[in-house]
Amino acid sequence: DSATKSTVEEVLIGDVWLCSGQSNMQMSLGEADNGRATAAKAGEHPKLRLFKVGSAWTPEPQDNLKGEWKSATPESAAKFSAVGYFFGSNLLKSPELKDVALGLIESDLGGTLAEAWTPREGLDPNSKAGDSMFGIKPTTLYNGMIHPMGELGIKGVIWYQGEGNAGEPQTYTAKLSAMINSWRKQFKNPELPFLIVQLPDYAPDWGGYYWQWLRDAQQQTAAKLPNVAVINSVNTNDGLDLHPKPKQAIGERGAILARQMVYGEKIVGKGPMFKSADATGDSIKVSFDTGSSGLGAADPDDVHGFTVAGEDGKFRKATAKIEGDDTVVVRSDLVASPKYVRYAWAGVPMSTLTNKDGMPAYAFRNDTLPADMLGLKIEAAGRTFGNKLCQITVADGYITSMTVRGRQLLANETGGNRGVNTNGAFGPSGIGQLNELGPDLIQLGGREFNVQVGVEDGSCTWTLHNSGKDPRTLRMNLSPRVKVSNANGGKVTLNRQGLTVKVSGVANVTRGDDVALEFKAAGNSDTKVEFDFGNEK
Repeated sequence: DSATKSTVEEVLIGDVWLCSGQSNMQMSLGEADNGRATAAKAGEHPKLRLFKVGSAWTPEPQDNLKGEWKSATPESAAKFSAVGYFFGSNLLKSPELKDVALGLIESDLGGTLAEAWTPREGLDPNSKAGDSMFGIKPTTLYNGMIHPMGELGIKGVIWYQGEGNAGEPQTYTAKLSAMINSWRKQFKNPELPFLIVQLPDYAPDWGGYYWQWLRDAQQQTAAKLPNVAVINSVNTNDGLDLHPKPKQAIGERGAILARQMVYGEKIVGKGPMFKSADATGDSIKVSFDTGSSGLGAADPDDVHGFTVAGEDGKFRKATAKIEGDDTVVVRSDLVASPKYVRYAWAGVPMSTLTNKDGMPAYAFRNDTLPADMLGLKIEAAGRTFGNKLCQITVADGYITSMTVRGRQLLANETGGNRGVNTNGAFGPSGIGQLNELGPDLIQLGGREFNVQVGVEDGSCTWTLHNSGKDPRTLRMNLSPRVKVSNANGGKVTLNRQGLTVKVSGVANVTRGDDVALEFKAAGNSDTKVEFDFGNEK
């Protein structure tokens, strides 16, 4: 009947991937590093289609999906998920997939919990399920943004979420597993491929949120369920930003993993994974599954990221070197008989182990020490720099100790209102990755903001470098035993047990529960801070 005749053009048959999660999946290609240049080349993928689901959270499941399919153009690509687009466009670079029609569906919303993406029947009635940021309740995003897809035959899911659940990592494996199983049930595919983007580098303890323990929960989910894998995203950013702009490496790693796991290409899809640990004497031999690629590192004789502990469970920084194709020998002068070993177990792990293709090794621990909130705060011993007059200790991106002539000047803890920190997106943050420039010269931070600390015979100089447009503040929280006097014109005097230290470059002295010195660097500027304690007589 001509009255009911309709015409549909540009019908493609191929694979559809669902890209979902919270704000780091939602970040658009146009906002990401190298995103605009990548979007400008969208025309290179004539069989790539993009569908961006409109935000919708409702108390009951819906049937209508908000959004429309669009060809990949510079304009549509720039507005699409950066991780999703980098993932899809890198899939199409594979010789095996270059002629495959590929559709990407973006369904995400910032500040959300996994519970909001789970149907009511998938929630544990005995588990506490709170509202996401902005008051988004459990099940409501699933109802409005996943359920309307019905039984769509998707090829797989790439999922980037977890920041919102990082306050309770011990419950996340169960919650994420329930969500995955619920989606598989809806899409009528009990082994639907699910790629979990592991949370990238960020501060180790941010107001009760524990990045590495949440990453561990993500890995536990992958170990528990079939056809689930983790995209390792460590070392893709400097650890200073909750919403890091470097997203390209995450998409590239995800595409390599999908090519091996989902499409069956005979390539190594991921980095080394822990296999076993053998403690003998003063060292632990750790073996890895490398997928036949072998182990690698910038310096095979000095691999960073390992810590060890004895029976007391107190982890200390360890030295490590590669032996053979798949083994690392780990030891520490501070632990005579190591029993437990951890790798990359920090918010900003500064880890260097890879396979020979450069893909990073996954974090692991071989201990079963309780992962309660007290246990979560166990941190690796820091590295100490300086000379016999002044020592600086750094742990996980924080300056945790400054000792002059044996007198500790700082409140000797990391995070919160302790040690030395800077202003992060959501409160006090560590300064970032450590670079050792020499025995008495270190640098912490990333490309936009960093602090260089140099120790000389009678002084210690801190240089704050800020290439960003926004001002940055460095806060030094002082030990309660330190007295502050003569605050005038950017100069103060610190006194402790007969020690006198004169400080210049101070912007402010704050007095409350703790006394702190504040140093400030305006946008696109450097600030120099001098601690003068005189040569030893």
